[in-house]
Amino acid sequence: MSEVMNAYSGATVGNPIKDTKGQWNKIHQSLIDGTLSWIPYWRELQAYINPQLGYFYERTPNYPYEYDVFMIDQAAQQSNIIQAAGMQTGISSPSRPWFKLKLRVKHLNESDDNKTWLSRQEDKMYQMLAGSNFYNASHQFYMELGCFGHAAMFVEPSLDEIARFITLTCGEYAMGLGSDGKPNMMARRIKMTSSQIVDKFGYERTPLQIRMEFDADKHTIWHEVKHLIKPNPDHNPSSPKSKEMKYHGVYWMNESPETEPLQTEGYKSFPVMFARWNVQGQNVYGFGPGWQARNDSKSIQLIMTDILSACEIGVKPPMLAPVSMQRGGGVNLTPGRVIWYDPQSGGNPGIMPAMELKFDIPSAMQAKGVIEDQIRKAFFADLFLMLQQLDNHNMTAREIIERSQEKMTMIGPVLERLNHEFLKPVIHKIWELMLDIPGLIDPPPQGIQGIDMDIEYISILAQAQRMSNITAIEQWMQFSLEMVKGGLPQAAYKINVFGTLDEYGDMLGVPPAMITSDKDATAQMQQAQQQAQQQQKMAAMQQMAQSAQHAAGATQQLGNTPLANGNSALDALLGNQPQGGPGQ
Repeated sequence: MSEVMNAYSGATVGNPIKDTKGQWNKIHQSLIDGTLSWIPYWRELQAYINPQLGYFYERTPNYPYEYDVFMIDQAAQQSNIIQAAGMQTGISSPSRPWFKLKLRVKHLNESDDNKTWLSRQEDKMYQMLAGSNFYNASHQFYMELGCFGHAAMFVEPSLDEIARFITLTCGEYAMGLGSDGKPNMMARRIKMTSSQIVDKFGYERTPLQIRMEFDADKHTIWHEVKHLIKPNPDHNPSSPKSKEMKYHGVYWMNESPETEPLQTEGYKSFPVMFARWNVQGQNVYGFGPGWQARNDSKSIQLIMTDILSACEIGVKPPMLAPVSMQRGGGVNLTPGRVIWYDPQSGGNPGIMPAMELKFDIPSAMQAKGVIEDQIRKAFFADLFLMLQQLDNHNMTAREIIERSQEKMTMIGPVLERLNHEFLKPVIHKIWELMLDIPGLIDPPPQGIQGIDMDIEYISILAQAQRMSNITAIEQWMQFSLEMVKGGLPQAAYKINVFGTLDEYGDMLGVPPAMITSDKDATAQMQQAQQQAQQQQKMAAMQQMAQSAQHAAGATQQLGNTPLANGNSALDALLGNQPQGGPGQ
């Protein structure tokens, strides 16, 4: 990483950032300022898509705000929940494998020793994920992604779980990108009480004012803690020291001394996984289903307001009544109550509805249903509901691809972006943290030491994407075999049997341990051919022996068969002279 920071740093080319509170505040504020034009739209998404997400700084934590004041109809929120649950199931399910490790040199993956080693490391990574809070955090991550179009997850080491995952909510943080378009800076504003500050950073590092509150047991007063992660201008790739790692993190408060932060950290890689559903040009933040469904959700709230108002007017319409009744104490329209009037006043009291309601509620409900369907489509709710059925073993990946080919095509770019911006960094970070614990990662076999590894995604959605190619393979194989049957046997030589089976199994997500390597399969095939040849030879020798035995039996029978001249049938066959002939 170059010492040159991007525009968000506030630093000039060639001038490394100095670790002072003034510089931290400058970078931190510049990142926060980059969110100001987005915040009005994010507030609308919070109000009309999912009021349970998003945190905007003027609000105090642990205070029961009425977040859902605009949310009469919850179709958008329910669709967001379905989308998040579906992505959890389809991309990183806690109940089934969703990634596997492979060596970058392809033929090395066929070795049984290498397969065993890779499988053991995968098992350890899955155990670490299952024992951590990753799956809880990733579910919220997918909700943030669908609602706001972007999501961020902070990963920090943990003594108990190796890694602790914190999904940040929109408005709580700001991101900065490097020249390669990848995130390389994050600013966060955290509200913490005095007891939380002392617990996390230690009593000695806590500013004096906060320590006085803590000592006085004033634990309900909230304070601002600032958190900044940025590239380290003093990065030394060959140094294991925290202060010389690639990225530098710092926590501080306005009450902190100029050069004494609450805590500093070093990171070998960027510890924030920041993903966008879709991104436009050089924008830092993304767009997603929530942006597409926002106006629909607004419309549906208006329709529901009208429907509820019409229902209320229909049940409790405004009434007309004579003024005389008002003088007599008014009219009580509560069910079961008696309305008194004076018959001496003459005539009927004349209580009647003030208006006739002509609102077409069925048509309004039909329009509401159409808009709800549009919202569900924006969040791919029908596709993700099918994924949940697949996870319950009611459907196969082939059925998903057949029923939702169009939707799979549309969501394909999102999955590719998530693989690149979220899943791959998470797996790399897990591997990095596991390597820091001596003995946790097994030493690799000697033949693959120094060989780079790749990640292959085998989740439900990843399999469904790959299965779109299976139809092409099946059609090609069928066409080739038909050519062979049609009198063109040379077509069979174009079929790489082992390669076809490997590709087909890979698309179906067949575990590598179930597939024999080309080398072993060839050896087994040659052994089977040799055994067949040996059996053929033995069968031929046995047939020859049986023929010889049959011939010997026939000879003996001829020798024992007498003729009239006294010789045997065998003598006559061989041309021997008869017994008692000339010369005797």
